[in-house]
Amino acid sequence: MIAIMSAGVKKDETGRWVSTGWEDADFAFGSPGGKMRVVAACSLLNRRPEEQIFAPGGRGHGVRNDEPGRPDLCDIIKAELIELGVEAGKVVTEHAANNTFQQLAAIAKYVETTADANVFIVSNEFHQERVKVMVEYFPQLAALKTATLVNAEDILVEGDKNKWGGIVRSFSANPKMKDAVAREKKGIADIQSGKYRI
Repeated sequence: MIAIMSAGVKKDETGRWVSTGWEDADFAFGSPGGKMRVVAACSLLNRRPEEQIFAPGGRGHGVRNDEPGRPDLCDIIKAELIELGVEAGKVVTEHAANNTFQQLAAIAKYVETTADANVFIVSNEFHQERVKVMVEYFPQLAALKTATLVNAEDILVEGDKNKWGGIVRSFSANPKMKDAVAREKKGIADIQSGKYRI
């Protein structure tokens, strides 16, 4: 199973809700780089066509300019995967998880239900360490101890260095990434000190 961690969402120029990208403006919509995760998961599925994609994500946390008719995060991801050529039947959605811990808990529950031995969790590089620490610290996520954490940026560059090399370098070097990394580090410190609220 390939699980995609939901990131931020925004409206594109047509008014459609989409995952955040890698441009400077995307840092204003919560977690940036969501579209990278979607494209990377699609690439991973092409390498491992026997897998399914699991997309957890309900309303999300602190969505900017949210509105009642917006699709859930998992539905936005599923639509983007289908646009990339993934068969709709290959994507399992979950509509209750609204933050990183809840998404991981939903993945763990799905793994326990399906007894899936091969689990790949796709996120961005700046988010990976907090995911790893959560799995280590929270017993509710024990089913993910053997999961493979997949860095979306690495998958994209490995697949097409000419297309993604410069994008990934620019994304990682964006001055606003410092704030994103700082928030992740604070989250990690709170988990390790027992202050993190799930």
